[in-house]
Amino acid sequence: MCSFKLFAFPVSFLKILYCMALLNNSPSPNPFHFSSLFHLQTTKKSVQEDIVKKHNQLRRMVFPPGSDLLKMVRAHNRTVAQMWADKCIFEKSPVEFRDMDLHCGENIFVSEYPLSWSCVIQSWYDKSIDYRFGSNILPDEYIQIVWNSSYTIACGVSKCPDKPLKFMYVCRYCPLGNLLRRLKFPYTVGEPCAQCPDHCDNGLCTNSCPDADKGAFCAELKDLHTCGHSRVKFECRATCTCGGKIH
Repeated sequence: MCSFKLFAFPVSFLKILYCMALLNNSPSPNPFHFSSLFHLQTTKKSVQEDIVKKHNQLRRMVFPPGSDLLKMVRAHNRTVAQMWADKCIFEKSPVEFRDMDLHCGENIFVSEYPLSWSCVIQSWYDKSIDYRFGSNILPDEYIQIVWNSSYTIACGVSKCPDKPLKFMYVCRYCPLGNLLRRLKFPYTVGEPCAQCPDHCDNGLCTNSCPDADKGAFCAELKDLHTCGHSRVKFECRATCTCGGKIH
């Protein structure tokens, strides 16, 4: 359990000051307080694996259970998340900066101390404390973590010596989650792997789609015009090419 008081963006300046005070009063030493960035660098394969493992652990814990959550894997292009962390700009990056192979989502965390990745990721997930599936309470960081079709992840951390909160963490999730058209329903409720019975790994689906739809209502557009239509082909690549896969 993370004993530090944790927070993630978006936060107001007053909340930053409040959380700084709480952090300064936290007991030390503690198992989530590292003396340097060495143990957190995502250039290490072991750190990458721990980040992916933590996300998959949390995706298996969703309530109500989800029938179509994909198992997360490491992204091939990990440098873009690190590049944004290195800028030490304590806000989410511009959407165009997040593109890797696909449009990607993003979670950000800042801390006065170098906390473990497990602690940081857990803090995003714990924003679900007042969340009810299908409700109007929409904790962005939690919803991105449990978005069913997001399956590649890249993270980075940097020290920002000129900032009062010196450590910035960034994770990128592809394809992009938190889409407005189904923001209240980040996955399909049901028995784990019910949507992927032949492609299941301990409750998470493995039949991911390497593409994503650009537009909404792609299923309806495909039925109406077929994928031979130029607009449907351009806006609905996943719907047109990933039959039987989660997207």
